This record gives sequence, structure tokens and C-alpha cells, in this order.
Amino acid sequence: MAKEKLLSTQLEPVDCLAEVSAELVSIAPGIEEGEIRDLNLFLTPSAEIDGIQTQLQQGILRHMHHRSVELPDRYNSTNEAGVFSCRRLKGAGLYSGPSEEWLHKVRNVKKDQTGLVLGLQSLPEFQGAFDAHTRLVQMGIETEFPLGALKLGEIIYQNRDGVSRVAIGEAFDDAGLPPEYKEIPFVIRVDAIGINHRLKDYIFAGELLYNAELDTEKVRAMLMEDVTAYLLQEAKVLGNDLPDIEGNLDLYLEFILKRIYKNVALLHKNGGVHGQLTEQNLTMDGKFIDYDTLKWLSGDIFEEKRQADLVRLEVSARAFLQVWTKDPGKVEKLLETAKKEYGKF
Repeated sequence: MAKEKLLSTQLEPVDCLAEVSAELVSIAPGIEEGEIRDLNLFLTPSAEIDGIQTQLQQGILRHMHHRSVELPDRYNSTNEAGVFSCRRLKGAGLYSGPSEEWLHKVRNVKKDQTGLVLGLQSLPEFQGAFDAHTRLVQMGIETEFPLGALKLGEIIYQNRDGVSRVAIGEAFDDAGLPPEYKEIPFVIRVDAIGINHRLKDYIFAGELLYNAELDTEKVRAMLMEDVTAYLLQEAKVLGNDLPDIEGNLDLYLEFILKRIYKNVALLHKNGGVHGQLTEQNLTMDGKFIDYDTLKWLSGDIFEEKRQADLVRLEVSARAFLQVWTKDPGKVEKLLETAKKEYGKF
């Protein structure tokens, strides 16, 4: 029986995930092992690994969601952190973008000027994100929910000789990485998310997927269909007041911008700064995610970073709004309303 797709989504999953050796090393309180078990999945560009035909599993790949792949089955969960409708695997390898040449391409393990390029996430990074999530929820902030982590024993690795299932230490040796990297536990992180559509997905909708039949406007319509369905579902489950956003663009934009600015205000009120409030880290249901860069500060350095957060946030919000309307007056009015919401906290 086919798995139910996320809400009404028409984003097509592809056969791109293969099982690798991995050990469950962390799980959130209240989460059953069954929700994490069998998610030891890694991106692969080939149905043949080490010459063995492999039954691949499906994932949803999107441009600019590197080292992150969404699972296509619907996920229904509600807790004090919110309502979640999908799960993603982060640290499951690097995806290079929606083109025939690069479709579910796995990049080599290497080191470049930006640091270690693995498409992986370390266990300390996961633990930091989980600890941050606990604090954020206590502050009333709506965001993603780290469900658990699986420590990788092997990865799908691509080198000049092809693609193979390789022990992670061997891949590091082959890439010429320093020996200390072998001591770092790397994991696949499993996150629950309200909805996985980012502001950047909408802005660059024409580049989001590899499907010649889907132009920019069709993809944008699909994203909005999902977002609207999710927000209606969320309001019903939580009993929240939701404006009549169906068919009313202005109410939708005002609602999500106020929600984003509220969540950021609660973060700043408690001494936190995100550091990367880019269009990629803001979702179309009004939340910030991917807070690996989050820091807790005080004094002058906090104020400096808080202001930097707000500058970056306005750039992101403005870029999103300018896709919707060419009326600069409307853009400024919506931003002013969102900033007033920030000022309430």
C-alpha cells in the first residue's frame, strides 16, 4: 500500500536513499524507538552499490536543502513544541541540486576553504540542537523538534572509482582528512517539522525541483496549497485563532510575518541570537529552524548580534514579500506590522 503523501503535496519523491550501518544513540523523551528505527538511510546516486542491486527508499529532494532530505510519508504528531506533519533526515549526505546531471549526487568527503564538507552532522552538534530546542520550547518558541540521532558506521561514498558502501573511517582516510576526524561521532539527525517549505523555496520555486513540467508558478501554487492545509490543520488541533487566509494573500503574509517576528522576539528576550535568519532558515508557516548557529549572549556583544539578527531578518522578509507584491507601500506596511509584533515582547 502506498504511503500517504504529506498533506496535499504534489512534490514527487525519488528513489534516493539506501540503508547504511548506524546505531541509535539518542532519542527525545516521549518518542518511541519505532519512530526512529529503520531511518538509517543515506543519499545515494546509484541503485547499484558495490555491484549489489539495492532496493532504494524514497525521499523528497529539493534544491538548497543540502544534507537534508524529507521523508515522503505523512507524520502526525503534536506536543508542547507544536504540530508536526513531516520528518527530515539531516546529515544524510550532500545533495547537489535538481538537474539530470546532479540528481541525488553524493559529493566526495573532502575539506575545502569552508571547512569539512561531509554532508554529515556530528553528535555534539545534534546534542547542542536538542538542548537548544528544550530551551526554546520553554520560552514559547515554535520551531523544529529533534527526534533522535543514529550514529553512522558507514556512508555511501563516491570517489574516482565509483560509489560504494564504505566504513566512515575508510572514507576519511581516502579523502586525506586528519586522523582526529575519526574520533568524531557523526550521525543522521531525525527532525520533525511543522511544514518543510522555506521562504527561499518560494522565492526560487523555479529552481526547487527537477521536473521540466513544473514552472515557477505551478511550484509556488503547490507550496501554498500545502502551507494553507497545514495552517488550517494546526489551528484545528491547537485551537489557535487563524485569520481567514484562504484566498486572502494579505492576511496570510501578515500572519506569518508576525509569527516569525514574535518567535525571534522571544528568542532575543531570553538572550539568544540565531545568527542565520536567512530565507533558507525561515519557514512558510512562520517559524525559524536550523539553529545550529544559535548562541546565548549578554551585554554589548548580545546587542550587536541582536541587531545583526534583525537586519538579516528584514532582508529575508523583504525578499519574500517582493515576490508577492511590487507595491513598495504594501511591503513597508507589512514589515511595520511585523516589527510592532516584535516590540510587544
